Amino acid sequence: MSDTTKYELRGPGIEITYRQGDLSLNGDKPYLQDRHFTGDGQLEESSVGIGRLVTAELVPINRSGSEVILTLLLPNTYLQDGAAGEPATGVAVITETNDSTVRQHYDVRPLSGAVSQVSS
Repeated sequence: MSDTTKYELRGPGIEITYRQGDLSLNGDKPYLQDRHFTGDGQLEESSVGIGRLVTAELVPINRSGSEVILTLLLPNTYLQDGAAGEPATGVAVITETNDSTVRQHYDVRPLSGAVSQVSS
């Protein structure tokens, strides 16, 4: 078994649980309620200088060009074996794209909670 980092974060109207290749979320909008995504083409994950970006398509693009995407910015971690409940913060950005003059609208939600090292 290998260890993986598990994030359990919440913010205004949103709760997330994430470990590489697996995202569960619940929130205050219909497209946030009881959702689960896996790395099998449902998540885009990448490490950048300021942390880890995780992106999931909440509402696929439709004929009018509207779509909703969730992007999480999560902190890089250097946890010791068995570390649990270390305080952590992050950001959830919900991007709504439509065919209006201003194409994207951002709903930015601060996240806080804990990060742990768990067996996968």
